[in-house]
Amino acid sequence: MAKQSRLPIILVANNPFGHHLLTSQLLDLYRELDLDTKIVLLCNGVTQGTEISESDPIKVISFATKSGGPLAHINLLFKLIALRFQHRGAAYHLRGFVAGMVFWLSRLFILGSAKYIYDPRGAFFVEWREAGRSLLLSRLFGFAESKLIKHSVKTIVTSKKFGRLYERLFGYRSKYLTIYNSTSFAFAGSGKALPKQGPVRLVYLGTFNYWHDMDELCRVMDAAAQQIGPDRTEIFIYTSAKFHEEAQQKFSAIDCAALHIGYVNYHDIPDAMSDKHIGVSVVRPTLSTGIASPIKISDYVAHGLLPLLNSGIGDFDGHFKENGSAMLYRFGGQVDLSKIAAAKTAPNKAVYENVSRARSREKLAPVVERLLNG
Repeated sequence: MAKQSRLPIILVANNPFGHHLLTSQLLDLYRELDLDTKIVLLCNGVTQGTEISESDPIKVISFATKSGGPLAHINLLFKLIALRFQHRGAAYHLRGFVAGMVFWLSRLFILGSAKYIYDPRGAFFVEWREAGRSLLLSRLFGFAESKLIKHSVKTIVTSKKFGRLYERLFGYRSKYLTIYNSTSFAFAGSGKALPKQGPVRLVYLGTFNYWHDMDELCRVMDAAAQQIGPDRTEIFIYTSAKFHEEAQQKFSAIDCAALHIGYVNYHDIPDAMSDKHIGVSVVRPTLSTGIASPIKISDYVAHGLLPLLNSGIGDFDGHFKENGSAMLYRFGGQVDLSKIAAAKTAPNKAVYENVSRARSREKLAPVVERLLNG
């Protein structure tokens, strides 16, 4: 894309530089756009062991502080105010509600003259309300969200359901652009099938919390093992080290041929997925999660795994049911794998085409061009 403006584009995110999701979902997209303009990233520190390359087209500015928390975001506020006067009229990409909220404050509550893409990545104020937190703050966050959407060049939503929810809550139909949480990996799913003999390997890739419940995952894995055959089932849980001890205790109760608890760096996922067959996703269905676009599903699809997931999350249930290319169950309900032998993963190429980084770049490029050139 040829440069039409000398003003920089400033990316603002609450993640540290080096965080794999920030890299794969934002920075790699901007690197691939090959913009002939300065790109600045305001981020919350740098991941330990990550080097900042001088040849990287993205200049990194950290707003992290030793104590973190609110002080870091106060520091972000001052840095945004300084950049506002240093680069008058600069364009911004605000990733996450926190980045958007602080940006709104830096503009003294006036967003009308700002040029920015708002990229919330989720319905923060809805999650806040679901968690039973302050209703007053929830209303304030909802007000801020509305203003951020209204004055954005575009607001990125990560599913069509997300766009419909926000249109119902706030209006502004023309503002929403669906860009799914994308996978960084090439499609390797054609022709992959479950083995008729030998081990069947189930994998879970992700974290644990209220929305990603370990007890529910354990129940699903146990049900799958009993139907596939405990002597054939191998279970792999790839999660952060802080969950390893609890996961080892909980999943050891499942009767299966092998249990592996570990962690996989994002760039090692292709190797980790190469010999797996079923990718499991467990997401507690709520208003805020029903609109989600789980990255693990994108990665499972890219690597040809058969998804085993609860229904009601994201946009692809219809595709999976129509093509028999995933096993769906109701959260907390019966897990029925009676049709698993007939399942085919090749039809999920259509899902991959929607969640590939190439499609994300294709959708983002014209918005960035409009952002920079008006």
